[in-house]
Amino acid sequence: MTAPTDAPGPAVRPPHTIPLDPPPPSSPTPAPAPTPAPASTPTPAPAPTPTPVPASTPAPAPALTPAPAPAPASTSAPAPAPALTPAPASTPAPAPALTPAPTPTPALTPASTPAPASTSAPAPAPALTPAPALAPAPAPALAPAPASASAPAPAPAPASASAPAPASTSAPALTPAPASTPAPTPTLAPTPAPQAPPALRIEDYRHRARRRLDARVWDFVEGGAGSERTLRANRRAFARVTLRPRVLVDVSACDTGTELLGAPLATPVGVAPTAYHRLLHPDGETATARGAGAAGALYVVSVFASRTLEEIAAAAAGPLWLQLYWLRRREALAGLVERAAEAGYRALVLTLDAPQLGRRHRDARNGFAVPSGVRAVNLDAALTASAHRPAAGRSALAVHTAEAVDPSVTWADLAWLRGRSELPLVLKGVLTAEDAVLAVRHGADAIVVSNHGGRQLDGAPASLDALAEVVDAVGATGCPVLFDGGVRSGTDAFAALALGARAVLLGRPVLWGLAADGAAGVAGVLGLATEELAHTMALTGRPALSAVDRSALARGTAPGTAPHAGA
Repeated sequence: MTAPTDAPGPAVRPPHTIPLDPPPPSSPTPAPAPTPAPASTPTPAPAPTPTPVPASTPAPAPALTPAPAPAPASTSAPAPAPALTPAPASTPAPAPALTPAPTPTPALTPASTPAPASTSAPAPAPALTPAPALAPAPAPALAPAPASASAPAPAPAPASASAPAPASTSAPALTPAPASTPAPTPTLAPTPAPQAPPALRIEDYRHRARRRLDARVWDFVEGGAGSERTLRANRRAFARVTLRPRVLVDVSACDTGTELLGAPLATPVGVAPTAYHRLLHPDGETATARGAGAAGALYVVSVFASRTLEEIAAAAAGPLWLQLYWLRRREALAGLVERAAEAGYRALVLTLDAPQLGRRHRDARNGFAVPSGVRAVNLDAALTASAHRPAAGRSALAVHTAEAVDPSVTWADLAWLRGRSELPLVLKGVLTAEDAVLAVRHGADAIVVSNHGGRQLDGAPASLDALAEVVDAVGATGCPVLFDGGVRSGTDAFAALALGARAVLLGRPVLWGLAADGAAGVAGVLGLATEELAHTMALTGRPALSAVDRSALARGTAPGTAPHAGA
């Protein structure tokens, strides 16, 4: 009742009464309401009347001044202190303290510590002055308090004496919580649209691809067979190569152009056949075709492409060759040959080194299977079904290869394939002079020296170590020799060309570019390799590919390397 009498009371009531309304436990205090005017701070029904007093520091002074116990009443200035007590005790704390009218008074007496600070009767005003400062603190502290309505009991009246300190403590405690919430937002903000610096080397695309790809897909791309000794050997072979530069040669215009099986190419660096490009980019092989076309490069399309031969041909701006495995179902193989010819492919590439799939432990450990949303769409679904069935401890692709590929094929069977099409036939996977000679004898129009990227026979020689042997075996026949295996730069490509390769194919690097940036990434990888090749040609004094020969390599740095007489 006193609150309405005091003009200041109503003025202050609204702000503090509303936040304190939730804790009704102080409702028992209605009778002693006049004395525990401060108790009203917690928000009970009686609280509204006294609430303004604690809440708005001015109210408490008048409310407590009329109280019969003048000294304690004056100490009601501390009443704000109880009001602050609830803050630590989650607002309701003062309510229990005030419920026993007599108890609150003694409790407030010790709390009079503020009173000494503010001299006796006049003290209310000074006491109220600090109270406003403290009032804001409890307000935020009490806002969340409703959630912990059960806290009133735990907070005893005596605690109210020390309440002022906790009250101020509670406010900071709550402040950091909301502050921490926004923190993650700025941290994540830059991630969605990072501005990647331009790639300066092919390896940069590898790092970007690794960040984007699922770990199992990454292992599928990067892994080799067995202990991956041959995979590592491919790179080590290039590390042994030393170049022999020539000087005072006009290299103002180095030309990387070449011609292969009748097709002009802007670069001898092309795309090796690799499967399931949609594992790396939604556009799959159509993006690869666009990237290869932009670079003026050859693209050898895998029979296990995840886009149709016709879609890839429509997207291509450069020459396409189709890679094949010898399938158990010859009618399926024949159908692919016919489709390739109709779609404008310029050659067939038969892979010879995979009668069975290599033991790829990464894929087996991951139980890798091709996701159902990515399929070898140029083959009947029945032929590829097992590639999509995961199983712990094995590679679904190994099972699929065993079911689909015919391991009984021999040199004599090549005549059947030659009879199905007039397209040039390229044999891939040759590593010895003997097989190179047999390949030419059985009608091969070109040979690819390759160990399947170290993914088939672990322990096979590095492709670079086998290159000179094959080139020397068929050089007199004019059969062009292509190369793949371990090329990671234009300088690597230069070394392979110097050993006699007519073109160099990139496998994993193209997949890195595709995963990193689609068609632009593929074009970027091929473009970097070509730029580096031209740069190496200039610095070694070889302005044209016809001038790139073994004289550019130091003796003994790769099999077959010996400077030409008089070089």
